[in-house]
Amino acid sequence: IALKDILVFNVYMPCAGTPSRLDILEDTLADIAYHIDQHPGKAVIIGGDFNINLSVDYSSQPARLCLDVFAKYNLISAYDCFPGNNFVTYRNEKLGHESLLDYVFTNHIVHVDDVCIYEPDLGFSDHLPLCVF
Repeated sequence: IALKDILVFNVYMPCAGTPSRLDILEDTLADIAYHIDQHPGKAVIIGGDFNINLSVDYSSQPARLCLDVFAKYNLISAYDCFPGNNFVTYRNEKLGHESLLDYVFTNHIVHVDDVCIYEPDLGFSDHLPLCVF
């Protein structure tokens, strides 16, 4: 979505085990790159469920695909603005799993003041709501 001087992308990337995962990921990232190239100088915000813990799985092929595109366009994770914090956006209490799968990436035009992850009493998802200010 292009709003005046801002490009906003909402993504849902395929999870591990999805047939053609890498192809889907490459196509999605190519679409994002195309639109950024078509609108140089605009603020960029990419947010959503990446289904990859980019801070842990950074050497996996899916993570490398994402991180290479983000590096090309000088996009940083909103979490990088707050080093030392342990962010968790996915939690499955029954399995005892938690991870960071949901991200917001921005370019230098966007200033990030705060990142909040809410833990509502009632949730309909195993992902926690993420807000970036």
